[in-house]
Amino acid sequence: MTYASLLVAVEDGTESDSRLELACDLALTFDAHLTGLCAGSIAPPLYDPLAGGAMVGELLALYRDAAEADVERARARFFEIVQARDVEA
Repeated sequence: MTYASLLVAVEDGTESDSRLELACDLALTFDAHLTGLCAGSIAPPLYDPLAGGAMVGELLALYRDAAEADVERARARFFEIVQARDVEA
């Protein structure tokens, strides 16, 4: 049985490097396309609704920007490893 496409979870940081290396090995073994998946999350802020609720929008924007930066770093790491291993992604 051969696989045409593989999906691997990618995270910001070096923790997912071994998972990505294994996925690259499998993709090369089965001549498969490798797709990386990364999701960011935004934790709801804790705040007192009676004390400055107007700042919540700005706080959420900061959280969103941080999550987007995490995902972009994970994306860059994914392509760095995949291209070094000459895997189709």
